[in-house]
Amino acid sequence: MRPKLIAVFLLIVLVPLGLITWLAVRTARNERTVIEHKLRELLMVSLRDAERAVVGVVQERERELLQLTGAADPRDAEQIRSLVRRNPFVSQVFVMGPDGERVHPPLAGSLTDSERGLIERHSRLQTDPQGFYRDVLAQSAALTDGGGEAAAPRILAEGHRTGAGWYVVTTDGVPRVVFWQVNPAGLLVGAELNCPRLQSDVAGRLPATDPFRPEIPHGRITLRDSAGSILYQWGSYEPLEGELPRASLPVRPPLDFWALDYYLSSADLDKALGGGVRFSLFVSLVVGGLALVALSVYFYRESSRTLREAAQRTGFVNRVSHELRTPLTNIRMYAEMLEDGLPEDDGQARQQLGVILSESRRLSRLITNVLTFARKQKDTLKLHRMPVCVDEIVSSSIEHFRPALERKGIKVVFSLGASGPVSADTDAVEQILANLFSNVEKHAADGGLMEVTSQRQGGRTVITVSDRGPGIPKDMREKVFQPFYRCSDRLSEAVTGTGIGLSISRDLARLHGGDLTIMPAEVGTTFRVELDTPHCDSGEKA
Repeated sequence: MRPKLIAVFLLIVLVPLGLITWLAVRTARNERTVIEHKLRELLMVSLRDAERAVVGVVQERERELLQLTGAADPRDAEQIRSLVRRNPFVSQVFVMGPDGERVHPPLAGSLTDSERGLIERHSRLQTDPQGFYRDVLAQSAALTDGGGEAAAPRILAEGHRTGAGWYVVTTDGVPRVVFWQVNPAGLLVGAELNCPRLQSDVAGRLPATDPFRPEIPHGRITLRDSAGSILYQWGSYEPLEGELPRASLPVRPPLDFWALDYYLSSADLDKALGGGVRFSLFVSLVVGGLALVALSVYFYRESSRTLREAAQRTGFVNRVSHELRTPLTNIRMYAEMLEDGLPEDDGQARQQLGVILSESRRLSRLITNVLTFARKQKDTLKLHRMPVCVDEIVSSSIEHFRPALERKGIKVVFSLGASGPVSADTDAVEQILANLFSNVEKHAADGGLMEVTSQRQGGRTVITVSDRGPGIPKDMREKVFQPFYRCSDRLSEAVTGTGIGLSISRDLARLHGGDLTIMPAEVGTTFRVELDTPHCDSGEKA
């Protein structure tokens, strides 16, 4: 297969395959982004389920505390202490009057260890009770009104309408959660929750092993505090040390110092994100590749068949041309011998014999052109230089064409200017001139004149052939040198020819290091033949 054909086939396969690959990769990236977003949403849904379970415990404690603080007499220290003993989820209770004074733990009398601990944790109960009173109400209002959509209003809807809320204070880095209620007498009753018991109750509401939703890949969900300590966790996956969670969600107030994290293994994540993407990418590439390979094989077979048929036709024409050369040479030889032996006064016989010679020479040129064109197609066209006189070659070629030109009424004018010995291929120069003279004979007979000039320009020889015919349009002056191109295909032209003469002539001129071009002319057509013909001695071999 020719290198150009191989390159074409590679382009047919590689360029579309590369485009398909680029589109598939881009689509895969977009699909992965969409899947990653959907997966994160699923993880967040699972975390919200867990958060609802946590918030559900807080809501239950809120309802219980509303009943407890409403049932006991806030001014009776013993009732308050009994309430604390009966309810393990309550760590301690404090009561403040409408003016901010501390009612419980009582200012007079002995205090329990738990009550002293409450005062230590909430030191302002003793040092600045009025300020503490205001801060409780202010922070609760912030939690309820300014905490955003996910803040206290949903947890504390009922408490907010009845003058209740939550308060969080941090002591020694440990957050303390307090529920408060203002009763009709204006007393503020606050109940500090037992944090270990609260954690235990929350853990009881959360799953033991599996995530909430089975459609999410196996992972692990952790509940951690503000210090990063894990309070509870579930799921089969063991996160690596320092591994970051795939999704996080803070718990709504008042437990906003807790957060839920979802960990997922890289293998499960890649499986969730890339399985379908990789499969679709693989299928696209395989289908596209197979289609392109099939297409290239089809083109290869068709082009190979076309090339074989063209080679067979060319070979057939080449063989036939070679076979015709021998009988044609004999015909010309015997016709010339017969012409030499005819009496001078036998005009009719000489005329008929001239036709035979003229047609045999034309057929000989046609065969020579076909064989030269075939050698050009096979890249075997070569020159055989030797010392020659270009003027002699031009003169000889004109004499061969003179009878045919005179019969068409074409006068020949030759201006000599290249008489010195130069290095050139005689047969190639003769073939160039024969094609140009034949072109004048067939297309420019109406002009009645053919002018031929030759001259030396340094180490080059320039030959011009001009006629007075209809000329060649400017936009066709390069196209006429293409094989098989003709200025017009109209049947009425009745002009014979193979359409390869000018193409062959240009190839032979370029093999000589020159060129064949059409020069601008006011009338007719002027061909300029330029050949690289170094000067040499007459007896020297080139």
